[in-house]
Amino acid sequence: MNNKLLLLLLAVLTLAGFASCSETDDGEDEYADWQNRNTTYFNNMFDQAVASQTDNLDTIRSYALTTGVATSKDDYIVVKKIDEGTSTSGSPLFTDSVEIAYRGRLMPTTTYTDGYVFDQTFDGDYSWESSHTTHMFISATVTGFATAIQNMKIGDHWLVYIPQKLGYGATAKSTIPAYSTLVFEIALHAFYHPDTDKLTSAQVKTRVAQPTGVWIRK
Repeated sequence: MNNKLLLLLLAVLTLAGFASCSETDDGEDEYADWQNRNTTYFNNMFDQAVASQTDNLDTIRSYALTTGVATSKDDYIVVKKIDEGTSTSGSPLFTDSVEIAYRGRLMPTTTYTDGYVFDQTFDGDYSWESSHTTHMFISATVTGFATAIQNMKIGDHWLVYIPQKLGYGATAKSTIPAYSTLVFEIALHAFYHPDTDKLTSAQVKTRVAQPTGVWIRK
């Protein structure tokens, strides 16, 4: 390898190194002080919910806690209720599975002002008529997500704010950094008890426009 080619290769590697150290074009670290920023972000949401005079913003204690043992803000999730279902069939149990549409984001940052989307079942704005759903077991989700689902009714459409403690905590998960507050938009379409077969996707889609308790297979 001649000297000119070697120098060119070294220059390219150096530039790549600089690029990898920065999360934004201006050289700022997108995730600097991430744990503290996420703690502050969730605590602010919690305080807003506690101070709220409306029913559509609320806090819900983690399902994993026994009565009266909540000791801090991160023992709760915060929920913003976009749509309220009218189903009288109750809420899913931890052992149930659900048909839901969801989008998961991180907290807002400089680059991602609405929060980086790390997972979703639908594109664009959510629609009961056209957004895709997925089937999952509640027991396979993080504590904060499972807490939300077990308090929803069919037809509910919520924004759910999950603190680090009830999410992945100190563990990084794929594109989710450690100590992340998770922000989920969730719409509950149906739930199923363990001893029943779930509806097919085609059957669910035919009923999306009017979510009701009759979706439950008993």
